[in-house]
Amino acid sequence: MSARPELVEHCRIYNADSDALHKIAREAAAQANVPAYWTDRNCMDPDEKQLQSDVYDICDIVRGAEALVVIVGESNSEQPSKCDESLLEDWGERMWTWPEGILAKPGKDILVYTRSKDYQMPMRIPRMEFPAKAWPRDRDRAIQLIDHYENNLALTRLELVVLALECLQRRAKSGTTPFFPGDMSYALMGLLRQRPDIDRKDSAFQAFARLSLANDSDKLLERMICILPKDLDEYTGDDKHYWAAIDDYWNVRLWDIDPYCQIAGIGNGDTVVIDGAYAATIHWDSFQRVAITTKETWTRLISRFFLRAAPGYMSLAILGLSLNITSLAAIFLLLTIIVMLLSPMLTLHTYGGKAWNTQPWLFGFEGHMDIKEIESLIFGFHQNRLTWAPYGSSLSKHQRMQGFLDDECRGIDPKRFSDIARKIEESRDADNGKPRIFTIVDTNTM
Repeated sequence: MSARPELVEHCRIYNADSDALHKIAREAAAQANVPAYWTDRNCMDPDEKQLQSDVYDICDIVRGAEALVVIVGESNSEQPSKCDESLLEDWGERMWTWPEGILAKPGKDILVYTRSKDYQMPMRIPRMEFPAKAWPRDRDRAIQLIDHYENNLALTRLELVVLALECLQRRAKSGTTPFFPGDMSYALMGLLRQRPDIDRKDSAFQAFARLSLANDSDKLLERMICILPKDLDEYTGDDKHYWAAIDDYWNVRLWDIDPYCQIAGIGNGDTVVIDGAYAATIHWDSFQRVAITTKETWTRLISRFFLRAAPGYMSLAILGLSLNITSLAAIFLLLTIIVMLLSPMLTLHTYGGKAWNTQPWLFGFEGHMDIKEIESLIFGFHQNRLTWAPYGSSLSKHQRMQGFLDDECRGIDPKRFSDIARKIEESRDADNGKPRIFTIVDTNTM
């Protein structure tokens, strides 16, 4: 039985590339005056136990190597069609090569050999200049990481993970061919001390969750749960790395977050079990009566007295008429009419005013409603007790107050903005799975 022609051609190209790679590697080892060289081209052993060791050995071998050499070139070609810088950038876009450049020996230049060129004259790049050549899109982050391993800059473990994760996430989304679903986490593990075992069945999220649990003192995943991405549309659909979003809507960095909850376990379907997260009941069926406490004043006391005494005034007026005491009946009848005419104002003054304490309730409903209507449904009438939250969600809007406190901001109705109003209208008839808008009313903070 003969093999397919395209398969034979692929094997021939693969063998030619492998021979060229080892030829250049032997030449580089001789120039560096070292007895042996190591390449990551065929480092993955199919055996499960050996595989775990291989993944971690990549970073460990680079740490202990005398020098790092990068070999680039077009596949099956002795005449490269790209310049050295372009080939080096292609090499830098790979996920598994990125930690190698970060962990290269401090103080040593990185040599770049190009296939079919003079092997006696490799491109010599100082380590601190390497990010600009190989990773122009991640240059600033990579320089900080290299400074850390050069002992010029002390990054915390959390800062190190965040910077590395940002670089690896971009490579995972750029179409790098994965070896495992959790490649990004396994590449990240090489930079950390705690290294969980590799599981082929782990999804990308599960691999990262186990990494976070192994380095639990940093609460890495707990902090990431608190992040709200700036562009939610970017992390919908089939994106397998939606959980790695760290571009917070309010520009908060992970080390600025102090999570109250803790992840206690990893579940199926990219889920985790959270411990210590307290929940509050939201009433979705209807609004309820909310008890409030107001400050007692002498005007409120007088208003309440006249309102509650109005039936008594009417009774005395009727009694005066029955006893033919017209003067007494006229006085109380006039007093009754005055109280009845002033009752709306007296009622508003008695039960209105500033609420010093309110019964804490959370009411929720789908869509948007005018704030005056919401307050009337909860408290019976509108008196500017409720305000829009200035930072309640990514849809919240605010403005600076005009007057004495110029530095204080207050929330405003987000529907006044055309983009929010458009989203509200679109969410009314949204299909299943499409974003919908909900409103939460907190009577504790009003």
